[in-house]
Amino acid sequence: MACSGCAKYQKQWEKTQNEILPPHKNLEGSWVGSWKSEPSGHGGKLKCIIKETDKGQYEFYYWATWAKVISGGFRITCKVKKIDTEWTFEGDKNLGSLGGKFIHTGTASPNKLKATYKSDRGDHGSFTLSRPRNDN
Repeated sequence: MACSGCAKYQKQWEKTQNEILPPHKNLEGSWVGSWKSEPSGHGGKLKCIIKETDKGQYEFYYWATWAKVISGGFRITCKVKKIDTEWTFEGDKNLGSLGGKFIHTGTASPNKLKATYKSDRGDHGSFTLSRPRNDN
């Protein structure tokens, strides 16, 4: 099942990459990068599809890997504000018994995104994303 979820996500991610082309004027589109947990030092690859839903609201659809073989995804709606040439965002979501309440905040330019996250389960860390290599 995880493989079918990953394949479905990858197909959506590629579709978004082909539909939302540079130069980017907002956060919408495909992103790629990595995440790292501060307490454990664990990390992994991270992809994100960002789409505007309502004025000032964006859906971040993440797909993360950890332990090099486990992967999964979730969606989180964020409030986004533009300040000069950057955006700030924040959002939270209850990820259930395994993830608890997940909160993340960050900043982004049209091609770089940096954020921190924390969970009420004790995990916290950061991630960085950029536009896919053939998108820059």
